[in-house]
Amino acid sequence: SRRASTAGATSLTNAQDALVDAIGQFVEAVKAWPNSADAVRLYFSGENLEKLAADALQQCRAACATSGQEVVATMPAGYSPGASAAALEKDDIKEAFVDATAGAVSSVVAAASCCERALKDISAKAAASASGKSAFLRDPTWARTVMSQADDLSKAVEGMCSQVLRAIQGTMVLEELEASAQGVASNASKLVGVTRVKTDQGSDAATDLVNAGRNVAKASAIVIAVGKEFEDQLANPNAFDNTIDESEDAIRKQVEILELRKKIQKLQTRLS
Repeated sequence: SRRASTAGATSLTNAQDALVDAIGQFVEAVKAWPNSADAVRLYFSGENLEKLAADALQQCRAACATSGQEVVATMPAGYSPGASAAALEKDDIKEAFVDATAGAVSSVVAAASCCERALKDISAKAAASASGKSAFLRDPTWARTVMSQADDLSKAVEGMCSQVLRAIQGTMVLEELEASAQGVASNASKLVGVTRVKTDQGSDAATDLVNAGRNVAKASAIVIAVGKEFEDQLANPNAFDNTIDESEDAIRKQVEILELRKKIQKLQTRLS
């Protein structure tokens, strides 16, 4: 059950904290040993992980925003993307893709920001604990996982935006677009999940993280839906573009009318 899972996670965290405290006490004792300076310095270097994790999330947000802007830049200057939920109502392929992608990127940036706020809360809680030690120092593997997932997420967004640009240029491969958008949702879920590990279950921060992950999943699904909606048109654009055919047909009709008029004029001349 969820209650049992939460209790188990809490027990595991408490056991882990006790182990880290014991290791900390051991390190303090090691300070008295000869030639122990390097080992002690290596242990306490974990204090920098808090800043590194925060920097990784900020870099993730910036990289995702840049990737999204490259897609928006395909539109005329001053274009403001509409709501991604309405992208499927667009008649223009480019507008549909741009709006859907902008919405997906925006949801990812919001999720990364949510993770940043959660990490600050986690850090503050650890500082106020009995040991007063950084949560990042107490569990450096977790901190490095946060950094790794932030990097993976920004790369996933870059990949999705590249596929969208291909679609706008008329060279979309639906399977690749779908895989890239699913990758964004998956990596966002992993980042949110690893952040939630240290977040108080049932707290506002935990709820915000869950909602942020869901928003990314929904927005990514819209990108895929747009690709499927316009797949046939992108594969055979001439079949959906009647402008040329109508123009050629109109020209043929005009030629036929002119030829008919000439015949009538010739006939009238003979009869006069």
